[in-house]
Amino acid sequence: MDNFEALFGWKLAIVAVGLLIFGYFYNQLVERLQSKTNSYTAELVVLGVLVTVLSAGFALSLNLNQIAGIIFFFICSGSPMVIGSIVRNMRDQEEARRQTRETLPHDD
Repeated sequence: MDNFEALFGWKLAIVAVGLLIFGYFYNQLVERLQSKTNSYTAELVVLGVLVTVLSAGFALSLNLNQIAGIIFFFICSGSPMVIGSIVRNMRDQEEARRQTRETLPHDD
């Protein structure tokens, strides 16, 4: 094993441990925000995956073009979920407003 392989192995280990720590604290943050972010789960997942993609790019010594390509494909696969999450949230909010209007006393 030459110096490059030894350094590369350490780099992977450091990034892996860093991601485990990030995941733990990110989960704590999401749990605290859960009541406020129920409708925005897709967006929270996007942030977590973005951190993972960037970390992987660093750990695997990818160049910026390779990282940009991975992020582009991630955007392609994740955009429908984010858009769907926004649409569902808007629909849920409108339904809640409608139900509130129906339950309020009317001046007849």
